[in-house]
Amino acid sequence: MIMHFKKSLCVLLFLSIFFNLSANNTVKFNLDSLDNYISRQSLYVQEKENRIRQVRQEIARIGDDFSSQFPLYVNLFDEYKSYKYDSAYCYASKLLEISSKLKDNEKYTSAQVKLSFCYLSSGLFKEASDMLSEVDINLCDNETKINYYANKARLYYDLADYNKGEEFRGKYDKTGNQYLDSAIALIPEGTSRYWSLVGLKDIKSINYNKAIDSFQKMMETKDYSEHDLAIVTSSLGYIYRMLGKNQDAKPYLIQAVISDIKSATKETLALRWLSQLLYEEGDLNHAVSYIRVAQEDALFYNARQRQIELASVLPLMENDRIFRIEKQNKIMKISVAVVSGLFLILMIFFIVNLRKLSKLKKR
Repeated sequence: MIMHFKKSLCVLLFLSIFFNLSANNTVKFNLDSLDNYISRQSLYVQEKENRIRQVRQEIARIGDDFSSQFPLYVNLFDEYKSYKYDSAYCYASKLLEISSKLKDNEKYTSAQVKLSFCYLSSGLFKEASDMLSEVDINLCDNETKINYYANKARLYYDLADYNKGEEFRGKYDKTGNQYLDSAIALIPEGTSRYWSLVGLKDIKSINYNKAIDSFQKMMETKDYSEHDLAIVTSSLGYIYRMLGKNQDAKPYLIQAVISDIKSATKETLALRWLSQLLYEEGDLNHAVSYIRVAQEDALFYNARQRQIELASVLPLMENDRIFRIEKQNKIMKISVAVVSGLFLILMIFFIVNLRKLSKLKKR
């Protein structure tokens, strides 16, 4: 019976080691895959630059036909809005200028909403609030109204994150949810955009299980862009982190970062969250490497708030990594000293015994 128990214990131990190794290999493969995408980041940026170049050539070709220029400048704004703040701001301002020349109030309000998005993405909350307060919602078409309400919601959500105090957070999130309800009411139910905004509201309402269900339904529609996928998977990663399920969060955050790279998105949070998760797990090399990439993206986009946040995180990770390396070196030196001491004792013991043996032979 004792022998049977020992055999069962060995089998269980073997299976445990096997599954742990398998899990680690899966994680390693995912991170290796992400590293591969990061190394090819410039290729996706080049694809975006090529699309931008083609639109600019089309604008140059049509000349001063403002009515034909407007949708092309909208296209340029869409390419830049999560890629480079300065250029997105430039083209949103250009849209304001063209709509003024066309004396088209609907186009003008659309340009105002686009400009507010630029301010929000760069952390300029006061400017975003001022711009949105100027918008005459009665002059907006349905699409602009959705974007207007979504931007108003994001403004209050960002203010809640920035202030951090529970008193202000609850107030801002509640106001943000009210604006988001207005946006959701204008979107056809069951569409990917509908479920995406419903999921966002669920997160801000601290209803994480409903949010997971909403985002899963969004992905089931199969009707979304690479950038949309990045937002949803990043949100799912955030939810699982909040639920304390880091191993469930990790693949979603990796997917979000890959989708950000494929869509050449520079205004992003997923890489920072993934870096923080890996840092907590003790994978300092990946954590520091990824936070540096996130910092480069924030600098490229010119996201002021992101730059401040990352600037406070990177030194802590770097110092911790240096401390651990020094600690490992110290342990290695002690180990070498101990092994050398043991080797010396062994040699002395060997020499003493050799002399004794020699004396015995002489006798």
